[in-house]
This record gives sequence, C-alpha cells and structure tokens, in this order.
Amino acid sequence: MAISPRAKRILPVLIILLSGAGGFAGYRMWNKPHDNLSEKKADITISAAEIIAAFVADENAANTKFLTKVVEITGTVQDIKPSDNGTINVFIRANASDDTGVSCGFVAESAAETNALKVGANATIRGECTGSTIMMGMGGDVNIARCIVVSE
Repeated sequence: MAISPRAKRILPVLIILLSGAGGFAGYRMWNKPHDNLSEKKADITISAAEIIAAFVADENAANTKFLTKVVEITGTVQDIKPSDNGTINVFIRANASDDTGVSCGFVAESAAETNALKVGANATIRGECTGSTIMMGMGGDVNIARCIVVSE
C-alpha cells in the first residue's frame, strides 16, 4: 500500500501540530497554580493519632481515603526543622515515644506561619495528604504538603 503524495505532505504538518499541542498542554499543567489552602475548607478533619492509625492498619485503604485530599491535622508539635531552600517541616506525633508521626511541609511562602508554633504545644495544620512512608514496625510519617497553620 503506497502513501499518496498529498498524505506525505500533510502527515509531517499534522505530527508537528499535535506535538506542539501536547507540549503546550504539558507546559500549562506543569505551571498550573495550586489551590490556596487558606481559603479552602478541609475535606477531612482528624487527629494525628487517627490518621497515623489509619495508615498503620491499612495503607491502601488510607490512601484511598486521604490521598490528595485537604486534611486538617491536630496534634502535638514534636519538632520544627527549616531547610536550606526556605521550606520548613513541622513534625507532629501522636505521642512523644512513637517513631511514627505526621510530617507537615510548609513552602517558603507560608513558612513564616510556623513562627507561632512551639514544640510541645498543640496545633492544627491544614494541607494536602501526599501519602506515607510508614513501614510496619520501623516508624515513618504520614506526609502533608503545602501546609498552613490553622491554629496554634
């Protein structure tokens, strides 16, 4: 089966147009702004102990329930760690002796909110659940991204 001369001219143009449209769509998705979580209502409000227990009991079920959802976590601040790039991680534990907890990541733009947090005090933090690194018997964290402080 031979390709007609007309199809030989149209095919490269069509490939270039489709590639350009795909590249443009990818660029737009990559640079899409995130939702402002300070203006967004939480999908789920839960304590640190409850979300940790959910991931320890059944990670797949917990992922189905929490992954990509906006959650409000309440618990005791165990540690506040700034990084070199301006972000800050706040660690919330259900109790001080646990190896498992909730890691709340604050982007540089909202990192100043963590100044009001105190280690050992209760806090409520809102963010997007991105999964967990909890391994049976080895500790780990439930990860919350793009966090804001709701109350301290």
